[in-house]
Amino acid sequence: MGGDIDDEAGETTPASGDALDPSLARLRDCVARRRAELGLSQRALAELAGVSLGTATRLERGAGPPRVSNVPKLEDALQWPRGTFQAIRDGEDPPKVPPRDTEAVVDRAEALQQRLASAGGMRSATQYGQALSIASAVVAITEVCLEVLTSELNDPSARAAALKALDANMRQMETLIAASLPDAESFDDAIAVMREVHESRESIQKAAETLG
Repeated sequence: MGGDIDDEAGETTPASGDALDPSLARLRDCVARRRAELGLSQRALAELAGVSLGTATRLERGAGPPRVSNVPKLEDALQWPRGTFQAIRDGEDPPKVPPRDTEAVVDRAEALQQRLASAGGMRSATQYGQALSIASAVVAITEVCLEVLTSELNDPSARAAALKALDANMRQMETLIAASLPDAESFDDAIAVMREVHESRESIQKAAETLG
């Protein structure tokens, strides 16, 4: 990650008894929605922006304004024009900028699987790569769940965006399981697991729809 050691210097965290600044609450919700729209975890956002993970997580807690030098980095990572953070804090709606690339961050699991596949055609290597890929997908799903459980997403649309991000990671899991079918020792078991994942995705999608 490209953040400097003093990356978090200059970022203030309000005391626990202080009321949350409404402008920071607006920024928090808008950033959470945009990050989910881009399919990014908080860690991926931090890596793209070259800031610390703590900077990204505090931003979505509304725990204080980010360091001035980090603002343009975060705006660029979110594919927003410069000045968007301040505009949101001033009460404006975030710009409706379509994502430049829905695959902005190359999935680490997919990249690992490709490297293993190109290294050789051994069945054991393929199975090992698939196992690592699925494990990486589980980590991505866990990151989204952790963000939802530890954040304060009061805006229904922000919660819906988080659910959509979770669904996107579950879709990746479903795709990985489908890709493993030719090498599965038990085809029926693999199909059963894939069906369970798909049913979970349907539940997530319904929950997101109820939130709008």
